[in-house]
This record gives sequence, C-alpha cells and structure tokens, in this order.
Amino acid sequence: MNFDSHNIEMVICWQCKGEGEISTHIMTDHHRNDYRVEYKECFDCDGAGRVQKRTIVTYKKLGEEFDD
Repeated sequence: MNFDSHNIEMVICWQCKGEGEISTHIMTDHHRNDYRVEYKECFDCDGAGRVQKRTIVTYKKLGEEFDD
C-alpha cells in the first residue's frame, strides 16, 4: 500500500498580500517628511496576487522506510 496524495490550491501571495505589486516608500526630504512611493511587480507571484500551494502526502505501510 504505497501511494501519494496530491493537493493543489490557490492562495493569496504572502509577499504582496494579493495586491500583485510591492510598494516602497522613499524619503525625499526628511525635514518636511516628504516621500515618494515606487511600485514594483511582485516577483513571487509575477503580479497575479495568487500562488499555487502544492501539498504531497506519501502513505506507506507501517514499518516501511521513507526514501528522502
């Protein structure tokens, strides 16, 4: 009885929190507390805001060794 169970689900990207882009605040004048915001596409999800979470579970008989 050796078999694998595969599960694929879509989850919100942890890096951009589902926005698809990451913002960076850059201080332009610290005396007046002025800053500008730069937006870049998220590199983890390629701007989609979602990623695939793949889970693989392997079942073996009791007493069998796992090959890592």
